[in-house]
Amino acid sequence: MGSKGGVKITVNMRRSQPWEDALSAYIRSQAHMLAYQHARRVQKYAKENVPQPPGASPSGYVRTGKLKASIHREKVAVGHHRVVVDAQSDDGKDYGPFVEFGTRYMRAQPFLGPAVTKDRAEFRVDVKNMLKDWKP
Repeated sequence: MGSKGGVKITVNMRRSQPWEDALSAYIRSQAHMLAYQHARRVQKYAKENVPQPPGASPSGYVRTGKLKASIHREKVAVGHHRVVVDAQSDDGKDYGPFVEFGTRYMRAQPFLGPAVTKDRAEFRVDVKNMLKDWKP
């Protein structure tokens, strides 16, 4: 036999405390800033990792520096940024993915993936510091 009595708890979240509103606004503003800063950092690391012309590539395919110059950050929405690689060959084909992942004729020379991996640890530290620095 089960008990028919018990405790009923109702939580009403219509009203928030002032500190909750302040924390929410703080996190939102800091998250937007962190998204921008880390997109810029990934862009920087990716440019540092691109095989350097002339002749730095063991396969000999990198000659002009066009790939490095094509790496840029785009703002998609508030607090949403992406790093784009849009280098194109003379015939209009994107060749960033071929350098990043390789082909059957050319070995991979990753530059964007390692940039994201390198930034990931720094991002975690920055998020922890952001939460530590909040003062109500």
